[in-house]
Amino acid sequence: MVARYQFKLSLLIIMSISSSYITLIVLSLLLICNPALKGADIDDLTYDASGVGVIITDCDTGASGTLIIPGTIEGKPVTSIGKDAFFECEFLTSITIPEGVTSIGDWAFDECYALRTVTIPDSVTSIGDWAFYCCEDLTSIIIPDNVTSIGEGAFSRCSALTTIEVGAGNVNYTDVDGVLFNTDKTLLHTYPADKTGANYTIPDSVTSIGTSAFRECTRLTNITIPDSVTSIGYAAFRECTNLNSITIPEGVTSIGDWAFDDCYALRTVTIPDSVTSIGDGAFDECNRLNSITIGNGVTSIGDWAFYCCNDLNSITIPDSVTSIGEKAFEFCINLTSITIPEGVTSIKEKTFRDCWSLTNIIFLGNAPRLGFQAFHQVPANAKVYIYEGASGFSPEDGKFAGFSVVVRKNPFAGDTDKDGWKDETEVLFGSSPDDAKSVPAFELKLNVLEGDQLELLFPGGKGTRYVVQTSDDMKTWVTLTKLIIGQGNTISERFSISGGLGFYRIQRQ
Repeated sequence: MVARYQFKLSLLIIMSISSSYITLIVLSLLLICNPALKGADIDDLTYDASGVGVIITDCDTGASGTLIIPGTIEGKPVTSIGKDAFFECEFLTSITIPEGVTSIGDWAFDECYALRTVTIPDSVTSIGDWAFYCCEDLTSIIIPDNVTSIGEGAFSRCSALTTIEVGAGNVNYTDVDGVLFNTDKTLLHTYPADKTGANYTIPDSVTSIGTSAFRECTRLTNITIPDSVTSIGYAAFRECTNLNSITIPEGVTSIGDWAFDDCYALRTVTIPDSVTSIGDGAFDECNRLNSITIGNGVTSIGDWAFYCCNDLNSITIPDSVTSIGEKAFEFCINLTSITIPEGVTSIKEKTFRDCWSLTNIIFLGNAPRLGFQAFHQVPANAKVYIYEGASGFSPEDGKFAGFSVVVRKNPFAGDTDKDGWKDETEVLFGSSPDDAKSVPAFELKLNVLEGDQLELLFPGGKGTRYVVQTSDDMKTWVTLTKLIIGQGNTISERFSISGGLGFYRIQRQ
């Protein structure tokens, strides 16, 4: 404490050569206004001593440096660190919790940005939700043997955390290479945000990825999720800004709110049929996401689910979906087409707002109720495609939601131009169902190889079935291969072209 003042004073004396008056004024401001100069001791603590034990309820946010919490106050043992007790004590660098404390409350050390070390005694049995949230300088932590519960997000946003160590005698939790699990390793609780390494494979024993488990793990570029996982928790991968791809295994039933929010590098996502709900903000601001496959088990897409996914250009919402949340696709500025399944009865406010490239809006059923600005700032030349017999679109006046309405024959009843592509698919991919020569572009790449060999490359969605077809006139198509089942990567097929080049296409089955 004295040393701090002496340092500041000596500095000011050097500066005072030009003016002693300035020195006195600046010194006064430093002593009165700079909270970092105020030391940490028992006088900074507020507590409740009305019970058998003392609960620490608050601390002066100006306290700084090292704080050793006393074991007794007013002759009573300190037994608990209360909720929010050290909230925004941003100048504390080290805290020692005394033996006898049994619980650390929710948000107890929230936003103690400078906290580098904390000593948790063996007497502690519970650590509350978000207890050390945003302790950005905390590099390691030791969980004592007697801890029986660690709350959600307890070490979330501890961006300098490299390792979590669990006492050898703890029967409820364990660590594996610095990663925190429950004792049977079915729950991955926390992966330290600053742990070295770009790749991580989650153990096969894990069934649940916990709340904020990988939050701000900016070093990771690839995470392998095993088939054993059934749930992905709230904000589980939030702000993993270098994660570039993720495969969600069959068996996962829910993707928690904000699970992949701000995963800026994420490009491809496959959601299996086992998933029934995509949480609020699940892929919010994944602005490089350009490919997503949504499984046929999903029934609800949450608010903000794909907000500001700038690179997403088309998406088919499966027939199983009945609810699309508020702002779910807002600011998907490159989205060109969207298919709304029959079961959707309402589209909430601003769901497709500011989708500046959206030109094809396909409804498979009757007109849903539209929330406020559901299609606001969508291009005026966008077209709404509906099927014969669909109600609620008022096609007699030629408009729905301000867009021209095009009535089509039901694609499930046939193929209008007899080219092998259903009308729905042709509209979705920007080709005409009335013109057999207008076929969808399928991101098909062609290489002519030595030995009269032709190589076709195209993206194969996992579990999606394809055949390769050829034609001389784009009217009559011949299947060249057996059924191909996509694995979620690029498919390569080779053919002889000794008879000359013709036309080729990929057809989804």
